[in-house]
Amino acid sequence: MVESGAWRASVRRHRVSAFYLLTFALSWSSWLPLAVGGESIEPGGPFHFPGLLGPLMAALGVAALADGREGVDGLLRRMLRWKVPVRWYLVAASPLVLFAAVAAVMAATGRPWPELAAFGRFGGFPLWGGAAGMWLMLTVINGFGE
Repeated sequence: MVESGAWRASVRRHRVSAFYLLTFALSWSSWLPLAVGGESIEPGGPFHFPGLLGPLMAALGVAALADGREGVDGLLRRMLRWKVPVRWYLVAASPLVLFAAVAAVMAATGRPWPELAAFGRFGGFPLWGGAAGMWLMLTVINGFGE
């Protein structure tokens, strides 16, 4: 059995490798059973989002192993730090801009508008919460998970 100090020293020396290995281990431990079982990711079907949290959990784990609580605190501070004026984050992250662009393209090409309920269906997402629930789940899990 390897002692705790040896693990910490190894993670400190090989942070990027430890992050990648832990990310793949955590993510694929959620996805592998779905793949082996031949599951199809469809609305209301198997829930694959926990695997998207692999990178976040790996980053927190590596920070904790390498630098303890200070490392985790520093990582969380860097994740929430604003590095440019707020207006640019609003421009880059605004789903309304993308929504408006898609609506314009659909109107210009004469394509039919999807039913509003379709915005609450997403492959691998449970059918609860509608569009607002899906937006929250995607923002939290995809945004911070990946």
